[in-house]
Amino acid sequence: MSNILIFILGCSVSYLLLYQGREEIHDLWKVAYEIGKDDGTSVAKAQYEWTEERLSEECMLLHFEKDEKRRSKLGLKGLGQ
Repeated sequence: MSNILIFILGCSVSYLLLYQGREEIHDLWKVAYEIGKDDGTSVAKAQYEWTEERLSEECMLLHFEKDEKRRSKLGLKGLGQ
């Protein structure tokens, strides 16, 4: 009989403790999600949006690979040499 009372008491205490701070936990996860979403968005933009500087570098390398006269004039055999 005492085991049943202890079990019911344990269940009721657990229920009260778990549902007491439910709103605070929900607010905590909500803030964490918003911070993670903002950080992920800024990282994705930095990774996939091309700035003017990066675009000019890529265009320069593209034309440099195709320009044999310029490479031979500079004495270069390939990129990075």
